[in-house]
Amino acid sequence: MFVQCLTVFYTDVYKIADYIHFNSCHSPTDSKITWHVKVEKLRMQREFEERQEQQAFHYEDRITELQSVIAELRKKIDLRHINMILYV
Repeated sequence: MFVQCLTVFYTDVYKIADYIHFNSCHSPTDSKITWHVKVEKLRMQREFEERQEQQAFHYEDRITELQSVIAELRKKIDLRHINMILYV
């Protein structure tokens, strides 16, 4: 939940920064429609990047979990191998 609030906050900050940057770089004759299109494009790009980052974190977590499972299975195999050698 904190991450979502932080994301909304950063999105608002980026919108304000984009607005300030746009207004300082462009003449007042530029149409508002162009500005809105650019802001929307930037918003969509940021959302895409945020989704990619979230997916990367998710995949990293899954990889860590799978590595733990693999390590546990290797321990079990090693113990069975040792027990088999001792039994023989």
